[in-house]
Amino acid sequence: MRQRREFLSALAAAGLVGAAGCAGNGNGNGNGNGNGNGNGNGNGNGNGNGGQQQVDLTMGASGSGSSTFAATQGMQRALDAESDWLDITAQETAGTAASMRLYAEGQLDMTGSARHLRLAAENDGSPFDEESLDLLAYQGFIMFVIDVWLLARDGSGIEHIDDIDSETVVWPLPPGFGTREATTAMLQELGLWDEVELVNMAEGDIPGVLEEGRADVIGAYGSGGINLPGWLTQVESRVDLHAIEFGEEHKDALRGIDDMSFSEMEPYGFEQSLELDRIGIDALPTLTQQFTTDIGRHVEPEVAYELTRVVHEDTEMVQESQPAFPNYNDDLEQMLDGYIEDHPVHPGVADYLEDQGVWDDSLERGEIVDERP
Repeated sequence: MRQRREFLSALAAAGLVGAAGCAGNGNGNGNGNGNGNGNGNGNGNGNGNGGQQQVDLTMGASGSGSSTFAATQGMQRALDAESDWLDITAQETAGTAASMRLYAEGQLDMTGSARHLRLAAENDGSPFDEESLDLLAYQGFIMFVIDVWLLARDGSGIEHIDDIDSETVVWPLPPGFGTREATTAMLQELGLWDEVELVNMAEGDIPGVLEEGRADVIGAYGSGGINLPGWLTQVESRVDLHAIEFGEEHKDALRGIDDMSFSEMEPYGFEQSLELDRIGIDALPTLTQQFTTDIGRHVEPEVAYELTRVVHEDTEMVQESQPAFPNYNDDLEQMLDGYIEDHPVHPGVADYLEDQGVWDDSLERGEIVDERP
């Protein structure tokens, strides 16, 4: 099983690691003036370290079975234990891209993000090609890396990628999920996106659809070589799945996808074997994505500093909810591994890294704005 540092090394080797950063609605329960922004000065934050007022941040996260939701819950538990004045709450959204939009609309304090989505927003790429995203939160720190696969339902008749045709029903993960972009890219590069029958539904609906034989191939993912999201464990508890064989020409096509890293890896987290031996392969064709915690431009430096301190000093508690969360307690420099160049890092995160002696002066620090977008 690959460990997280190996994931980042693979991304770096592919030229994908440069410089990287889910969201809050500021519900007004932690302020001194009842202004509905969750702060003591109108911007979602407290106003000092001595006698610091309570600060409540809300972070946008995909459904309760998602990897981002689990990471947010882990940060919440660590803050409950280690901070006297800072709290974070997960707000369910329609997915990572939806969280990024909600932040830009002024409804959230933090958001889960992903390298490929930040770059897509910058260049009006999918899923922001029809409606641009004009504002990004500042980069915070990596939450986990995600490995994305295509799997087939037993009885579908799909064993090789060439078995997929116009009659194949494919669920490429829910619209709005950051991982949906990986399955979309896979199918597009393989020339299948416009050929297959695509179905869109929430992750909670897919187990029943598979049981009824109404979908043949699904997008699936795991986190950091360690665990599967809750919705996928529900799928495999009810439906038999197996791997799909890719030819060398198909693998070469996936190696050309920008901002994601292609590899082949042994399955992890599954109770099932995925029948690799029967299919005749040794590993799953995989696209790896990097997901991050991004912090609002309005969030005061001391607030982001406190969050960074807690996830560094009490990584183990975060990992109780999301085992794939990086082990910052042992290696804080991992926070630098994923930053996207020319995308500002939140100044509170930068201040903490500088105080710990690991900040890189070549990175850009963001500047705090007075209020939400």
